[in-house]
Amino acid sequence: MKIHIATSRSIGLRCIEMANEPGLSSAVWELVDNPDDCEVFISVMYEHLVSEQFINKPGRRCYNFHPGILPQYRGSGAFSWVIINGEKECGITLHELDVNIDTGPVIDIHRFNVDAWDTAKSLYDKGMVEIEIMFHKWFRRLVDNEYQSTPQFEAAAHTYYRKDLEKVLDLTRYVRAFTYEGKPSSFYTTKDGTKCILGWYQ
Repeated sequence: MKIHIATSRSIGLRCIEMANEPGLSSAVWELVDNPDDCEVFISVMYEHLVSEQFINKPGRRCYNFHPGILPQYRGSGAFSWVIINGEKECGITLHELDVNIDTGPVIDIHRFNVDAWDTAKSLYDKGMVEIEIMFHKWFRRLVDNEYQSTPQFEAAAHTYYRKDLEKVLDLTRYVRAFTYEGKPSSFYTTKDGTKCILGWYQ
């Protein structure tokens, strides 16, 4: 059995290290550098789309560790969107990879709290810790094809695209909407409780 772990982040390199550690490694399979040679493909924070032809090759199984709770947070930027949406929890989802964006059956979800002063970066850091825990838990089971998965609940699904996040980066219209002399202006509050006004005048 040949396995390829695809990644664009340091957590993926850590997972490759773990796969080679005693207790997770086995003589019946090997890690390969070329994804075209693999029978099991595992995506760990991999930023590139995988082709339908690759995924559907007979005898190949593909998995993905997705940064977000599925099906509510398909696509990009889940750590930002959970803050924008006022969510109380975030998570990492392990799922089977199919030809659409994050739509494959779910194997496991690890959830963690969104604390009052979390940022997208701090949620990312929490998520990487969870991926390491999940990889250690599931790697051998994925290789041995010993798991159960559940189809996603499509009625609850939402897909976020990079272009959606780019749109909300520009706060100009929001600031304009709350710039009115004599009325409260838009603001943000820092972690130490300081209120910072966003307006063309105060």
